[in-house]
Order: sequence, then structure tokens, then C-alpha cells
Amino acid sequence: MFENMMGNFKLIQKFMSDPNFRTLMMHPKFQAIVRDPAFQEAIKSQKPESMASNPKFLELSQDPELRELMSKLDLQKLFKS
Repeated sequence: MFENMMGNFKLIQKFMSDPNFRTLMMHPKFQAIVRDPAFQEAIKSQKPESMASNPKFLELSQDPELRELMSKLDLQKLFKS
């Protein structure tokens, strides 16, 4: 359990060190999806395709402003160990 907590902490640190991710996270529309339990599970899976296939995420990806912010993310790089 401790290893899992440390792994999650390291992942959060890695994500928050990315300026593009921080900008996206601060957007009010993205804040709403982060509170969604299904999206939280997708994040915990550490699989970018799980996040990208989430219905609410797909809906947000149609928003031009958020699409631009998301296009700056390199999820493969962020999820790489």
C-alpha cells in the first residue's frame, strides 16, 4: 500500500511539474471533470487511453479552448516512468 501511495505521489509531482498540465488543471471546465469518479479511476489506471476515452473528457475535447490546452500535453511522456 505504501508503495502505491508513493507511486501516486510521484506521478502527481511529475504532472504538476509540467507547465502545460498545470494550465489545463486550473481551467474551470477541467476542474469539473477532475471531480468525476470515473475520470479519477481513469487517472489511477495510468493509461492515457483510459483518460482519453472517458465520455466527459471526450466532450471537453470538443471545446476549442480546452482542445488547444490539451494539444500541448504529451501524455505518453507524462505517464512514462
